[in-house]
Amino acid sequence: MKEKAVEQEVRLNEKQWERASEYFQAYTGVSVADIPPKFSPYVLPAKEIVKNEGCLRMKHMTAEVTGHPRDGLQLDDGIAFSGKQIGKAYEEAQQIVLFAAAMVNIQEILQRHSEMMEAFFIEYWTVSLLSICREQLQSQLAEQYRNSGLQLTGVWSPGQSGFELQNQIPLFDLLKPQTIGITLDEHQRMLPLKSISGTVGLVPEHCEITMQPCDYCTFGKTCPGYSGVKYKDSAGRRLL
Repeated sequence: MKEKAVEQEVRLNEKQWERASEYFQAYTGVSVADIPPKFSPYVLPAKEIVKNEGCLRMKHMTAEVTGHPRDGLQLDDGIAFSGKQIGKAYEEAQQIVLFAAAMVNIQEILQRHSEMMEAFFIEYWTVSLLSICREQLQSQLAEQYRNSGLQLTGVWSPGQSGFELQNQIPLFDLLKPQTIGITLDEHQRMLPLKSISGTVGLVPEHCEITMQPCDYCTFGKTCPGYSGVKYKDSAGRRLL
């Protein structure tokens, strides 16, 4: 049986803002510790705008896996994810956590701060914060399921890592993130545009997780959140 969805407004602590700076550098090539003079009027002011004006919301829920049909996954209420990639990645899954997060007032912020460079860095600070939302949820789940006999898979998101984009539709049908201001357009794009969605599998702790979504991502070599094995040596050290 599916569990009641949790809605929360996300507020970052200073350590998380430092982590967000790592994502920001990966996305923009700009380090906050060494900002080029031409960008100095924008980078930190944009951070303060997002910090003071942004409304970051996340919704998540846990659904039971009710079946493993060929090339897919069956969930509560007859809802199914389709595709060989997700069927294989979750072939041992007993439950799936669905989530979505967004800076729900990003359009209003950009209307108030519309100068091109200012808007550019506001958008990338927002994208960086969404990466922190994903990490925060993973940490929450790891703590929640500690000593439960279950372990977490990586995060598989529709439209990424071979998980077909059309799976946004069943994800939204079950999670209903419209309640926190996230919707889909006719092309399965999330609105506001600075939004993320995804799934995390819960599998028995004795299972070996052989598929990591990071290893199917084109940004695996440079992403601060990389958790795969493709770009690591035999000792587990990151290869850059």
